[in-house]
Amino acid sequence: MHKFEGKYAIATGGTDGITKESIICMARKGLSGAIIAGRNEERGIKAAEEIKKLTGCECYYVQTDVSKPEDIVNLFKVAKSKFPTIQILVNGAGVCPSMPIETIDAQEWDRVMNINLRSMHLCILEALKFMKPQKYGKIINVSSAAGRIGGTESSIAYSVSKGGMITATKCYAKAYGVYNINVNSICPGAIKTNMIADFTYANAPESLIKKIIPLGRLGKVEDCSGVIEFLASNDSDYITGCSIDVNGGVFMN
Repeated sequence: MHKFEGKYAIATGGTDGITKESIICMARKGLSGAIIAGRNEERGIKAAEEIKKLTGCECYYVQTDVSKPEDIVNLFKVAKSKFPTIQILVNGAGVCPSMPIETIDAQEWDRVMNINLRSMHLCILEALKFMKPQKYGKIINVSSAAGRIGGTESSIAYSVSKGGMITATKCYAKAYGVYNINVNSICPGAIKTNMIADFTYANAPESLIKKIIPLGRLGKVEDCSGVIEFLASNDSDYITGCSIDVNGGVFMN
C-alpha cells in the first residue's frame, strides 16, 4: 500500500517516541520524504538512519530547538531545499517537567509554553507557506489527556499548554478549511515513552493500572502512531478540528 507516495512530512519531536513511530508508519506506506526535528543531534541522526534503513524513506534530521523561532524558520528552509513541498506537519515536540505549582516561576512557565505551545503556532505558520498555495495539508498536533482533564498538581504548565493545543487546533481548522487543510490533534493518555518515566503510572502495579484504565494496560507508541497516520492520510479528508483521545478509556468524551 502506497497511500503516502508523493507526500513529504515534517515532524518536531520526531527523534523518538510517538512522533518518530508515526513517521515510520507513514514511511512504510510510501511516504516519499521526511524531516525529523529535535535537539539531541546524536539521537536525531540515529533516528533518521533507522527510518531510512527500515523503510527506504528519504529521511533527514535537522537539529532544532523549537523554543527558538529562528530554528523553526531554518527547519522549514531546509525542508524547502530538500523536498518539492510539504503536505504533512506533525507537531510532537514537548516537555513535561514535574514541579510543584508554587515552584514554577515566570521563566519556567514561559519555557514550557514556548516549547509545547508557541512552537506549534510558529511551525504551522511556516507550513502554511507550503499548504495554502497548494490547497492541501494535514496538520496533526500531539496534545495530551492532561489537556482535557487537567494533569497532576505537579504538571500544571504542561496541562495548560496541552489544553491550549486542543483549543488552537479548532481555531486553525476553522481558519484554513477553505484551503483544504485539515487540522486535528490527538490526546494520548499514559503511553510508555521517556516522558512518562517520572510519573506514577510508569511504576504503578498492574492491579492499579487495570483499576484505573478500562483497557487494563498502559498505551504503546504504536497505539498513537496509527491514529496520527490516519489523520495524515486522505482517509481523514472530512475530519478537521477534532481531538482524538487515545487513553485506554481513562477519559471518555
